[in-house]
Amino acid sequence: MSSVYDQNTPQKAYKRLHRGDRPDFNIITTSSHKKTCTSIQAYAPTELADKTEHQSFYDKLDQIISHHSNNIIILMGDFNAQVGAKQSNGEYVLGMFGHGKRRENGQRLIEFLLEHNLILLNSLFKKNVNNKWTWISLDWEYKNEIDYIASSHAKLCTDTSVISRLNFNTNHRMVRASFNINPAKKTRRLAVNTATTLAINNLKTSSMETFFSEIAKSDTKQVEYSYAKLHKNFTCLNTRKMDQQKYNLSEPTMLLTNERKHLFINKMKKQNIQKITELSKRIREGIRKDRKSRRLQTLVTHIITTGETRKALKELQESNNWISNLKNNQIHVTNRKDINKTATKFYQNLYSSRDTVNENRRASSITFPSNLNPNLKSYLVK
Repeated sequence: MSSVYDQNTPQKAYKRLHRGDRPDFNIITTSSHKKTCTSIQAYAPTELADKTEHQSFYDKLDQIISHHSNNIIILMGDFNAQVGAKQSNGEYVLGMFGHGKRRENGQRLIEFLLEHNLILLNSLFKKNVNNKWTWISLDWEYKNEIDYIASSHAKLCTDTSVISRLNFNTNHRMVRASFNINPAKKTRRLAVNTATTLAINNLKTSSMETFFSEIAKSDTKQVEYSYAKLHKNFTCLNTRKMDQQKYNLSEPTMLLTNERKHLFINKMKKQNIQKITELSKRIREGIRKDRKSRRLQTLVTHIITTGETRKALKELQESNNWISNLKNNQIHVTNRKDINKTATKFYQNLYSSRDTVNENRRASSITFPSNLNPNLKSYLVK
């Protein structure tokens, strides 16, 4: 088993716990965005080892996983265990695609995974039997699946596969798991603020020249003040531009709406209620005039440029009508719920009457001899 990590990923910890000549565990903790991942590479005792050795191995592994329980756990390695297929519904750590028979070491591994809620990723994805085994005997006679990858976040895993062609002198095949960890979203501080973006072309050249000449004459200590002033002018100008694009209302109408907005704060006063009523009438009249003038201006612009009104009408269309109305028993139905009922009833009647129409057509299109038996005639019609 092996694992590859990006060198740019910050590593918080890297440990090796040895037993004899080779390490029992390799532990790597990495931080990616806001998620911390701990990868544990393990080498378990063989089937011939003592029970105390097995117990010591799983006790150490238990301590390691408990220490990193808040992180995304990826446990992998040579467990010298044949897990086999799922034997009961209680073994939720196994998927539907286990392979082979279970041995004693396999049962130990399953019990450990159940204890720590780790899912065996090898069993989650359907693979060919020839692509399941990870170990082969030296005489090339026996093949078993004893190398596994397990994780506490199985939903992040997109695939698990066995790599068969690697130029290494070993009787094991590498197991590879693919994970999809979404990148962190940009914070509001780093996001592009569209409210302050502004095309410099919209500014008059004369005003720009006068502004920069004032900056050149001013003291160097006032640079921050000049920058703040320039930023404020840009922001205000762009805000007015965006408001016009959003509402398509004239400036007098917008002033009336802002005035009414301030009056809503003290709505309980009688004088304010009367003013709000008067302002609402004036706002409605202003909106009607603005819509009429905008419609006329759009039509004139498109007629001059293209000579037709098709694009103008498309631009002026504010919504897509579903079905404006239906006629039911000589009554116009405009409510969406009633339109649904009317349409459903119409198609039910249409398709229910279709069979009787077809039967009548079949019966009328066939001519029978006058002396034919009535029972035979009805049978032929069917």
